[in-house]
Amino acid sequence: MNNNLRRFTVIHEEPGVTPFEYFLCWADDSDHAKEQCLDAYPGNKVLWVNEGENGSMIENTFLCVHCGREYEIPLVKCPSDDCPGNNNGQ
Repeated sequence: MNNNLRRFTVIHEEPGVTPFEYFLCWADDSDHAKEQCLDAYPGNKVLWVNEGENGSMIENTFLCVHCGREYEIPLVKCPSDDCPGNNNGQ
């Protein structure tokens, strides 16, 4: 295993299916984690990427995949008014 890889949790959803699911992986960065998730689940939408050793939603922060802002809880819609994802209705 590459010692530079870090643990990520990716929250994703299949369009039209609820609830969302979690994808755990080792990756170089959040973009790499997102890419791995989409390779494993083609057609799904990535909602959030979380970096953390144990993937805990309580102890770590989540990154909005559109604007990169950090939040303490996973949200379906980024709370930032100026997030590109929100402006595009995503």
